[in-house]
Amino acid sequence: MIDCHRQRSAHVEAIPVPPSKATSFGVIDTDRDGRIRGFLEKPENLPSIPSDSNQTYGFMGNYLFDMGVLLTALHEAKERGENEFGCHFLLRFIYSHRVCVYNFSDNRIPWIYRYEEQSYWCDAGDINTFYAVHHDVMGGESSFNLLNPQWFINSSNYQGPSLHILSGDIQDSVIGAGLLAKCARIHNTVFSQGAPMLVAGDEMGRTQKGNNNAYCQDNEISWVNWDPSSTDREFLAFVQHLISLWRAHPVFRRNNFLQGRAIRGSSIKDILWLKPDGTEMNDEEWVHDFARCLGMYLDGEAMEERDQRGNPILDDNLLLLFNGHHEAIFFHLPELYEGSQWLSLLDFNLAGGLEADGYFQGGDTYTIEGRSLALLVQRSYT
Repeated sequence: MIDCHRQRSAHVEAIPVPPSKATSFGVIDTDRDGRIRGFLEKPENLPSIPSDSNQTYGFMGNYLFDMGVLLTALHEAKERGENEFGCHFLLRFIYSHRVCVYNFSDNRIPWIYRYEEQSYWCDAGDINTFYAVHHDVMGGESSFNLLNPQWFINSSNYQGPSLHILSGDIQDSVIGAGLLAKCARIHNTVFSQGAPMLVAGDEMGRTQKGNNNAYCQDNEISWVNWDPSSTDREFLAFVQHLISLWRAHPVFRRNNFLQGRAIRGSSIKDILWLKPDGTEMNDEEWVHDFARCLGMYLDGEAMEERDQRGNPILDDNLLLLFNGHHEAIFFHLPELYEGSQWLSLLDFNLAGGLEADGYFQGGDTYTIEGRSLALLVQRSYT
């Protein structure tokens, strides 16, 4: 897209809806060279794209600007009191600058598989398409691969409200940072790598009723309820407990990616994936469709990170047990170090996650209830 923009010496490039999906949008009228002649709001006679008389460009409001042109346009708009790209200075630009359109259907992504879409696009503007996008990017054969090393998607410093799940069982989903789950079976929350994002009131069950534009809602949608119910107070205590664990253990806040291999000069791995029998999983066992329970062992001595003074950052060894099955599973705790035992720190099925379950020896069985999570820490005998 950037190459096309430069080759045409364009000042502005508009990225439209792919022609096959443009019927519900305003449309773009262009000449044969792809230069924009005008913007039309759902006209009766649709202008066709140069390469196909049966299709048209839909206007989505995505642009690629030359920086100098954009800064000049913003200063001019301020002086004129203008605040709309489409209605104000973009219309002027099509007469004074080279404003072109980039045909997204011509976009080519490297390293894609046969089941992926070459020019994947979706406007997740309502709940149905938002749901569909999640299905498009999850699973073993996704329409769009978020992890393509030649076309990777960087996360951003998103300043909007966090995602809220109020109830239900969420499976096989791709859920980013900022998740708040209440009365739901979702087990990748605060424990995910990186800093958790909590908007004021999240910790008390403030949902904004799913509204993603609450910043402009001066009403009960955005207000914080400072008189929470007993259920919300219990949830607040649970969130506080999770955050205290997250702050106490730097292994949850590491800066480097986990390797899954032994660190230099040692047989210790930074992470182990364990089966319910307490042994390490192999590559073949990852594709078993009947596997519903696993353990994630994080070695606090294998972080290979240093603090601001150059001292090694060390932590306890932690074990997360996940059970996606609807029934309880007996998990055999691993015997990784001689003279050590396991202390339960958290179990979602004990007093709402606020009570631990005591000490266990390596080789003991730990009952992990259906669709639940538990956290244990390794302790040496005293």
